[in-house]
Amino acid sequence: MSSLQEVAQLLRATQSPITVIGHTNPDGDTLGSTLAFGLGLQKMGKKVTMLNIDGVPEIYRFLPESDRIVIPEATHFLNRVVVCVDCSDPKRAGDEVIPWLARAGTVINIDHHISNEFFGTVNLVDSEAASAGLIIMELLKELGVMIDPDIATCLYVSLVTDTGSFRYSNTSPRAHQAAAELLSTGLDQDVVNRELYEEVPLTSLRLIQAGLDNLQLSPCGKVAWMTFNRQVMESLNAKDEHLEGVVNYAKSIKGVEVGILFRESGEQLIKISFRSKSTVNVSDLAAKFGGGGHVRAAGCRYRVTLAEAVENVVAAALEAVLETK
Repeated sequence: MSSLQEVAQLLRATQSPITVIGHTNPDGDTLGSTLAFGLGLQKMGKKVTMLNIDGVPEIYRFLPESDRIVIPEATHFLNRVVVCVDCSDPKRAGDEVIPWLARAGTVINIDHHISNEFFGTVNLVDSEAASAGLIIMELLKELGVMIDPDIATCLYVSLVTDTGSFRYSNTSPRAHQAAAELLSTGLDQDVVNRELYEEVPLTSLRLIQAGLDNLQLSPCGKVAWMTFNRQVMESLNAKDEHLEGVVNYAKSIKGVEVGILFRESGEQLIKISFRSKSTVNVSDLAAKFGGGGHVRAAGCRYRVTLAEAVENVVAAALEAVLETK
């Protein structure tokens, strides 16, 4: 494990171009962290490329300089310092990225997931940080970079989205103090709130409707789940980005401990999101199926049919609930 000071020293010394990449199906933390760090490094005079396999979802295109995040090519990883943000393992950046990472001179892993695999040549991992953006903020301050309103907007979105607007259990005094500091820069909080919460695509609402129509509840009332097959997604012309936050509707039911969302992504490929309220560690639950994440929020990709995924994962969730009694 490296310290903020050690990572800052490495970045100051490097003369190589720096590549910053976040995880696939990017959320507010990944995109906010990528942009904030990229813009901060640019202020230092560094040559920076910002990448994401899936690009920027429509809901986050209001972020400053979001059009600078491009889909990666192999050449972005040649003789470069590569910074992976918000990735618990290299696969989270995209399967095609893994061999490219092997060619990079230095891989800096900056993350806050408890399931992080410490895959970098340099690892700055803090599972107590509310978001990856919080670590980026502290690193930029260590580097002496002034956090202007554009960088602050990106970092604030990182914090707001990964704490559920400061409602989730990862919300800490440290997170609130960082938010207060970011707001003091003059960022436009009204724009952030409007773009995130008051400009919801109609497709997202249609998916919520479809999910509630097929919502299932276990006999004990402790596990709830929703399924989205390819036919539903195609009929609504929906993308993964339109499902962001939908799993919370399953978790929010009174008495439910674990909420699960199943999304059929391909032939025998199911993307699964987990959320829990207070007792079940869903990072451990996701790990049983090749995934990981946080104690209260995690995910995985499971290569079986949709029916098999529901049967096996729900059974494991019920077992996890019983173990915590």
